Amino acid sequence: MSMAHSFMVGPDGAFGIGPRRWTPLHAGIDGGAESLAPAAHARRWATTVTRVTRKAVDALEFGDFGPVLEAQGVTDS
Repeated sequence: MSMAHSFMVGPDGAFGIGPRRWTPLHAGIDGGAESLAPAAHARRWATTVTRVTRKAVDALEFGDFGPVLEAQGVTDS
């Protein structure tokens, strides 16, 4: 089964996926670019990339990391 989609900018400037069903992901294009940039950078420069999912994410220790300013996402509150 194909899960074809395109990244799009909606009429209100939101960044999301479509075209069959519009799903906004970020309030603007800045958030969209910000969300894609780390993955693109990792694919280009890292010798190894490890994807962590589900329960393994909860086991990660982030105590030594500081906050990072980010663009506003649609689900941010």
